[in-house]
Amino acid sequence: MGIVLGIYGATGASGWTSYTGSQPTIYYISKAAGASDSNTGLAPTFTSGTNGPFLTLAKGQAAMAALTNGTEAWLLLRQGDTWTNENLDEIEKAGASSTQPI
Repeated sequence: MGIVLGIYGATGASGWTSYTGSQPTIYYISKAAGASDSNTGLAPTFTSGTNGPFLTLAKGQAAMAALTNGTEAWLLLRQGDTWTNENLDEIEKAGASSTQPI
């Protein structure tokens, strides 16, 4: 059991880590323009409507906590962004396997 936190941006052009392999659920958190806790969190940049990253760590954590056990998921924080007076607590969930954690 565990959470995979990624600091994205090292290889992606828009500031996100590029992943290969299985397609887990990926939630994005960013301080960039268009980020909002009203967004789905499933897109790295805001495009329209609610298609964009979350703004706060709390919203990302709530999305992860709502997942069903056995789901592979990633929570990515945008490289260079800063979250002040916010934290991530332990999430009591199990991933799909030991090689596909939450």
